[in-house]
Amino acid sequence: MKFKPKEAGMIKELLKEIKEMDKRLSRVERAVPVEILTKSDLRAIKKSEEEIRKGKYVTAEQLKKELGIK
Repeated sequence: MKFKPKEAGMIKELLKEIKEMDKRLSRVERAVPVEILTKSDLRAIKKSEEEIRKGKYVTAEQLKKELGIK
């Protein structure tokens, strides 16, 4: 498959941008600690999500939508 010179230039620019984003992502990943969730953490998350679905609690996003806040 042959590329036109203009297309090849665009592809090279895209590759440069991807490499730069990869470097930035690596820096962020090193700065932010990775936290492994335990089974009890996962159970608590699922329980909370279920309570939100049932309407027992509302999320900040739901409240903003109800109040018409952007």
